[in-house]
Amino acid sequence: MKLLRGETVPPGLEPDEVRDRLLAGFQYILVDEYQDIDEPQYQLISALAGRTLDDPDQKLAILAVGDDDQNIYTFRGANVAFIRRFQQDYAADVHYLVENYRSTRCIIEASNQLIAANTDRMKTDHPICIDRHRSRLPAGGAWTERDPVTRGRVRVIQVPDSLAQAAAVIAALRRLREGGIADWSAIAVLSRGHEDLLRVRALAEQAGIPVRWWESRHQLPPLHRLREIHRFLGELAQQRQGLVRATDLVARAEARYTDCPANPWAAFLRRTLEAWVTESDDAELPVQEALEFLYESCAESRRDLSYGEGVTLSTVHAAKGTEHDHVILIGRWPLKGDVRAQEEERRVFYVGMTRARHSLTVLEPADVAPSLPASLDGPSVYRERASPRHPTSNRPPSTVMKCSRSRTST
Repeated sequence: MKLLRGETVPPGLEPDEVRDRLLAGFQYILVDEYQDIDEPQYQLISALAGRTLDDPDQKLAILAVGDDDQNIYTFRGANVAFIRRFQQDYAADVHYLVENYRSTRCIIEASNQLIAANTDRMKTDHPICIDRHRSRLPAGGAWTERDPVTRGRVRVIQVPDSLAQAAAVIAALRRLREGGIADWSAIAVLSRGHEDLLRVRALAEQAGIPVRWWESRHQLPPLHRLREIHRFLGELAQQRQGLVRATDLVARAEARYTDCPANPWAAFLRRTLEAWVTESDDAELPVQEALEFLYESCAESRRDLSYGEGVTLSTVHAAKGTEHDHVILIGRWPLKGDVRAQEEERRVFYVGMTRARHSLTVLEPADVAPSLPASLDGPSVYRERASPRHPTSNRPPSTVMKCSRSRTST
């Protein structure tokens, strides 16, 4: 930043020349998610744009896009004050982008109702609306006809507590499946924290529902150390001097784990071997090459931090910027603390709601009061109580699911 501002100048160069060389002829800056920038990022953008320079010819044109209703990273220093100051900082024109191209009208209206309770907003007089090309569609979208009960409205299910909540999620997943959702990956279960997601994983494991989840790099051992993968690699290493075709390895893995369809590590192994079929052109190659490919794939996947294929299980913070056909929003959302804390919590909940395209289900634990889900009401919302028939479980999910409970080899 000191180089951009001319505060530090390398020998033999002029301040203006340094800036020109660094910017390499760029004239425009676009900053997306401007509501999430923190102080160092603000200073960097200011230096790039030349905000404090006297010569207007040295300043860059800047366009910032942001939504103060989605400012949910204050815990890491993000401050919506920067987007509020933008007009003053850059003598900028303000344009309100209020058309929603993602969600149904029911989801939009319920989300508007929730966030309207926040008083410290920039769009108080500019509510979000459905885009004009979909304005004549039913409020519930396609699910107006597909679901004769909710008619596409936001479904709020009251459950006794967090344990019953996990069972209600499984019931909701099955209901979506019965409604014609063939691809589990079209569904996401989002929560305020990880604990509720772990309960859902445990019941999904029992029900044979595949899931995709994110784990901290520090909470998971190297993938090649997980039992299913470790054993397969060990057997393959014993044939290190031989030759093998990739399709033969795929068949071997399928035969070993044919009775474990929900095991994510067995599924990961199969997908990796199928990728090796393409990579190797299914030629008969040294086993050592297959081993190297498998080890590299394990390392790459661990850096990605997402595992499994199926229903996405994620916190709302991690899901920001994503969208899903069907969202089930769970967790404990108490309205507590001062007004600032309550508005922060409401923004996080709002972000979770607005990830949904076609349907949105919200779980409301009855043992949390007052809570954000309890505030959802009106013509765009369908409320019900969870059936007491569904069993609950407090068993934590095993990392390898079904075939073994051990996370690492012994």
